[in-house]
Amino acid sequence: MPFNGNDAEPQKDFELMPDGAMVRVGMEIRIPDSGKQVPGQMANHLQTMGLDNDDIQWLTQSQSSDAVMLSCELTVIGGQYSGRKFWENIVFEGGKRDDNGNSIAGNISKQKLRAMLEAARGIQPSDMSPAACQARNASFRDFHGLEFPVKIKLEPAKGNYGAKNVIKSILTPDKKEYQAVMSGQAVQPETKTAPSAPAQPQPQPAAPQPMAAAAAAPEPPANNGVPAPPWASGPAPAPTGPDSDIPF
Repeated sequence: MPFNGNDAEPQKDFELMPDGAMVRVGMEIRIPDSGKQVPGQMANHLQTMGLDNDDIQWLTQSQSSDAVMLSCELTVIGGQYSGRKFWENIVFEGGKRDDNGNSIAGNISKQKLRAMLEAARGIQPSDMSPAACQARNASFRDFHGLEFPVKIKLEPAKGNYGAKNVIKSILTPDKKEYQAVMSGQAVQPETKTAPSAPAQPQPQPAAPQPMAAAAAAPEPPANNGVPAPPWASGPAPAPTGPDSDIPF
């Protein structure tokens, strides 16, 4: 027989992580198939931006616009959500542009990629020393297999697509949860408690009344072809939702 189901593990039900959960993730970048590779005109434009052919091969062409992106698969490492996977497209160039002709999504993504490097390499965002500036330089190949802590966002279901997890923010070394999450702990979101009702004024004892006198007293006044990292193996739910060109 070609298949023996007894050799496979039972199906697992993957629940989404709660909004605000903080976990360490490993990121794989999926190299696109031939039909989704960056076309020549965009490739020439990217070369004028300083990218070489090795960088360009990691970018996927959007099927709905001129945007090119990193197609990323993220896997939780350690903690109670270990092995959970989710997916993001990080636009690098193209799409809608601002008044200066710069890619709006690309600018947002560059901030995100910077934060990933700072989190993975232990760089304070405010550190502008020569060593820190050098450590923020990387090729797209360097992001494949990168590990860093993140805060999770739970996006609600939209239209025909179910709810999904995405990155809400990268936890850089200046964040108080950074060390705990980077060590592999899954930090749960803070539970918001309803504000308590204001204390009711307590009745005051009645002032003693003076004894009657003759005269009354006055009264007081908050990948394709690339070796997978060791944490990337294992079962995963299929990604849901449209391929968005917006990285957040």
